Amino acid sequence: MITKIKYSLLFLVLVYASCTSYKPLYEDVAKKIQIKCNIYGDTLNTFENYYYGNNSGPSDNRVSFFLSLDEQNEIIEVVNTFKFFELPDNLVRFKWKPNEQDSIWFLGSLHSQFCTIEINGRRKSVLMSSVRNFDTEESIKFEKIVDVIYNIIEKRKDLEKFHSGMWWI
Repeated sequence: MITKIKYSLLFLVLVYASCTSYKPLYEDVAKKIQIKCNIYGDTLNTFENYYYGNNSGPSDNRVSFFLSLDEQNEIIEVVNTFKFFELPDNLVRFKWKPNEQDSIWFLGSLHSQFCTIEINGRRKSVLMSSVRNFDTEESIKFEKIVDVIYNIIEKRKDLEKFHSGMWWI
């Protein structure tokens, strides 16, 4: 009799512990937004649920990736705030204006930024050049959207290997 009580108590403790420690998995969350962006050379693709780290070295370049409901809402809010669907398809940040020495300097990174976003059946792709001679209102809006997405990625412990030590950012 005492053995049955011990097993019953042990079973109840295990059930209680498993129920209180349950955290919903990201893959269980309904998708409100789909994203495919290159982020400083890496690729986030929630259409196919992965993050590909181009900067991570020779192995383990691809990991599963899902957005939480809060993360999706945060991205949707910034997409709506900065009117992503109204941005031009191509953003060029170059202005032909020589300096005092009649020379033009190109400031840029190695990677252009590209992002496709789909919300409620609306889908838009934007490509922004890597040349940074001057910023436009549209390029600033686009960068703010990409920054929110990158900040979400940066907070993920399982993605630290992809962005740690990136000195050019």
